[in-house]
Amino acid sequence: MTATHPSTSHVSARPADAALKVTKLGKHVGAEVSGLDTSRPPTDAEFAQILDAFHKHLVIRIRAGKGLSDKYVVDLSARFGFNKIHELKDFLEPSSGMPT
Repeated sequence: MTATHPSTSHVSARPADAALKVTKLGKHVGAEVSGLDTSRPPTDAEFAQILDAFHKHLVIRIRAGKGLSDKYVVDLSARFGFNKIHELKDFLEPSSGMPT
């Protein structure tokens, strides 16, 4: 059973194990990852594709139809390794959930 994105209910549901689309953006660096269902955490297979794109292209942009919540970004980035809170706290948004 697959879920559809509320904002894209006219699009057919994407199986959780479907390949993500990686599009090269620059001549030397950068790629866009699309097709990720951000209503749930990425599967291990999806994260492997994201990590592979990162290793190949050094910089990735994740295209999300409805945007990415702060929690989603923090949780996804934690899968790459330890998240360190930046020392400059002047620009943290109060709603970010990060300690100030």
